[in-house]
Amino acid sequence: RISELMDKLQEHFAMAGQKVNRYTGTDYSGIEALRREIKEQERLVKARRSAVNEAKDALDAAHSQQGASQKEVVGLLERKHSWSAQDLERYMALVRSEHINDQAVQAAKDRLHAAERALEEARSQLERRERAQYHEEQIWSDTIRRNSTWVTFGLMGVNIFLLLVNLAVIEPWRRRRLVKEVRRALDEKTPMVAAM
Repeated sequence: RISELMDKLQEHFAMAGQKVNRYTGTDYSGIEALRREIKEQERLVKARRSAVNEAKDALDAAHSQQGASQKEVVGLLERKHSWSAQDLERYMALVRSEHINDQAVQAAKDRLHAAERALEEARSQLERRERAQYHEEQIWSDTIRRNSTWVTFGLMGVNIFLLLVNLAVIEPWRRRRLVKEVRRALDEKTPMVAAM
């Protein structure tokens, strides 16, 4: 039962703290949301970087395939005078595949450029979010500083007020009371001294 009461109190204090933070402009939840967005964007940048690497690997593979095919064509052309029927068929197949290889290289280049553009866009989004977070944190920090200054001035004002109340009201009252107690004590002792 006590734990339930403490849980409810803690919940009410948290809600009151949130309301005070919202009212004073020191609510940090917007910055926390930006931080979550930045982490998500960082994951996206990492995935896009991985996609760029895969596209580069695919382009390298397409270039390798094209290079191997061209090398084989050059090798066949060097011994053109001694071709067999099989060599002729292979040459024709390589010539036909040259267009396919060119298309594969172009497609790999296009995929690489698209992946690089997507990566650049993700990076610029990340940079914008980081700038927004920095800006929001600066505003939050300035608000905390400003509120702290006003709280300090308020506490100084309360201290000065209490000092003036002490000097103007409490000290004269204590002095009068002390004088009365001393007079009463003297009045009580005076008849005793006279009686002796």
